[in-house]
Amino acid sequence: SESGVRSLLARRGVGQVVSVTIALIIMVIVFGLLNPSFWGMSNLTNLLRQVVPILIIGIGQSYVLITAGIDLSIGSVAGMSCMMSATLMSTAHMNPWLATILTLLACCAIGLINGLLIAKAKLPAFIATLGTMIIARGIAQLVNNNRNTDSIGQEGFQNFFYYGSFLKIYTPIWICLVLFLIFNFLLSRTRTGRHTYAIGSNYEAAKLSGVNVVMAETKVYVFSSLLAGIVGLILTAQSGMGNMDAGNGYELNAVA
Repeated sequence: SESGVRSLLARRGVGQVVSVTIALIIMVIVFGLLNPSFWGMSNLTNLLRQVVPILIIGIGQSYVLITAGIDLSIGSVAGMSCMMSATLMSTAHMNPWLATILTLLACCAIGLINGLLIAKAKLPAFIATLGTMIIARGIAQLVNNNRNTDSIGQEGFQNFFYYGSFLKIYTPIWICLVLFLIFNFLLSRTRTGRHTYAIGSNYEAAKLSGVNVVMAETKVYVFSSLLAGIVGLILTAQSGMGNMDAGNGYELNAVA
């Protein structure tokens, strides 16, 4: 009904979402008219594959923003993930899936540190994550003695995280979709999601209501770093090597 539409548009942030969506639709139509191949399946899937890292890293940042925090370290965590995974596979000749697990554990450790500094030590999120941003980028540079890592030579790893396809859709798009469904479910259907919204709405009220605010807030930063780590793996698979500057500036794109 008309009243229902008005009520929906009156909600905070909905108007901006609608205006941005309309602008995007107009841009797609204009580009399609200028070049009909823009609407081709090949071009659309390529575009989606290119924006997947920002989409995935944005999921984690969304959790953080809902708690009224910010995570500046995610771009550097993605770079650390890229360098660690590539170096473990190329220099240490480690099994790619074991290298993947170890890399993601290291990324989660950064998220755990962020969460404890913010939720337990009561540091402002901006300051805490700025510090871990520098640390994570430093680790990326130290992993291979301040050098980019050469070709990883792992076709299976690269196909899984970037070049492979299923039902004519590239695997990173599937990865992004699965992650979106999982984290959307967590946010909308579980206690973790309710606690996340409660902290962002009123931290003290959530605490007085019995929410373990330290645990809940720490989880959010672990999720953010985990997703940044997955982005780092995608960047490794895309280039086939480790790049110390991988993920540079991604934290700003994620916030946007």
